[in-house]
Amino acid sequence: MNQKNQLEKLERSIKWIFKQILGTKKTYAAILAVSEVTKKNNALSEYGDYFAYTQNVMVGDVLLQLSKFFVDNKDSHSVPKIIRISNDLFTEDYYKKTGYNQHTTYEKLKSELVQMEEELDSLEKPISHLKKIRNRDLAHLDKRISNEESRENLIQSNPIYLSDVLYLFDFAFKSLSTIRGTLFNISFNFQEPSYIYELEKIAELIEKEKSIKKDQKEVI
Repeated sequence: MNQKNQLEKLERSIKWIFKQILGTKKTYAAILAVSEVTKKNNALSEYGDYFAYTQNVMVGDVLLQLSKFFVDNKDSHSVPKIIRISNDLFTEDYYKKTGYNQHTTYEKLKSELVQMEEELDSLEKPISHLKKIRNRDLAHLDKRISNEESRENLIQSNPIYLSDVLYLFDFAFKSLSTIRGTLFNISFNFQEPSYIYELEKIAELIEKEKSIKKDQKEVI
């Protein structure tokens, strides 16, 4: 495949996986919104089973999708693959030919891409944990997981912390944004999703419903 085709394919991959990551970040934002609103208002506890269930479903989906973004194989769109291909394609000749980012030296831009690969290597442990949980529980009915105890043992031996999830999200957004800006001189325009306002309105409606029911009982 010639360089022109490689670049076109790379840009399509960047746009597609960025869209997928943003969608998963919205799910993550919905999880956080339930937690944040519950801390300030106990109205959601009226439907606690529902919100707990949906949170668990969303957590599983976020971990499943996040693992996909960091699976590095020839048949997948992934952050590691995009970083590696970008490093191969971004040469000094390409820098001079396109004229992009001439306010920054080639050496500095190349160094940023190389550092991404190094940072990716440092994330091997949480990525490995994600893959194991995905392969044995989230995506497959692995024969080694036959009850809640074996599932809990899997999770305990492959912990995924909130800080890991946030870091992987940030790393993915930062890497794809930097690569798109460096190789194509295009930036992403997006807004961090938040659903706290929506959940607060739902909590207010629940409180209002409780108040109406209480008044009706008093009238009876």
